[in-house]
Amino acid sequence: MSIEVCPRCGTLYTPVRRTLCPTCQREENALFERARTVLKHEPACTVYQLATHLDVSTEVIEEWIREGYLLVRNHPNLTIACERCGQSALGRYCEHCRETMGAMLTDAAKAVRAEDKGKGTRRGFYSR
Repeated sequence: MSIEVCPRCGTLYTPVRRTLCPTCQREENALFERARTVLKHEPACTVYQLATHLDVSTEVIEEWIREGYLLVRNHPNLTIACERCGQSALGRYCEHCRETMGAMLTDAAKAVRAEDKGKGTRRGFYSR
């Protein structure tokens, strides 16, 4: 079993699911519940306004959005910077980058299929 140092408070702990010690996890869970309450009463809240209500930095809110803890589908003003181009996005990537990366993945999949087809190999397992 491994032992790690909590990045928030510096105490030693045995990681179970998250990268925080149990005390910091409880604090973050309580803070997250407060965030959900604020968003329930003020659905048009921005990242900066939510951070001000909770008295935390905007990076904490942005991390929650990137990790999928805060769902932004009902809160259109909770935008963060796209990880690819830096424009305003409702998740990790903006709509344009999502479409571009989807097209790139589709093209790559087609190229792999064409390459496999050209080799003449059959898929499957060999059995006697």
